[in-house]
Amino acid sequence: MMSGVWLLVHGKKDDNSQDFDVLVEDTDKCHLMGLYEDMFECSVKQNVFLPKFFALFVNKPRTNRRLELKDDVYMLKMWEWNQSKDTIEIWVEETKEPGIVFQAAEKGWQRRLKEEAEKVKREIEKNEREAERVQAEKELWSSINLLLLRC
Repeated sequence: MMSGVWLLVHGKKDDNSQDFDVLVEDTDKCHLMGLYEDMFECSVKQNVFLPKFFALFVNKPRTNRRLELKDDVYMLKMWEWNQSKDTIEIWVEETKEPGIVFQAAEKGWQRRLKEEAEKVKREIEKNEREAERVQAEKELWSSINLLLLRC
């Protein structure tokens, strides 16, 4: 199998969607839910809007027909078909309802965003407490110096 590969992600041509890329660092460790999460993250970083619900498709070799990546088995086929390539093209197509893998990936992505926001919030609160402590210490030393000057 491959170690790393770029995915060039295309939207539908008729909705003026932008292409973006996703780096899969190790195809042996990649699963479909993780790929969806990587796509959410990379689309945000590259300022590309994705449909509310979507499915992923890849072209089958020889037939050039689109195959939906429904689970990890289909994704393994994609890696196998493209093992000599450094870039694989994938298409995003909007769906009316989210698939099971999409739902799980979206929940995981939302959970990760929430955890990151909580981490930032805790760091801000920690910095504010430290600033308050430093300010209180300065005020204490200022008061002590005033008392010493009066004596």
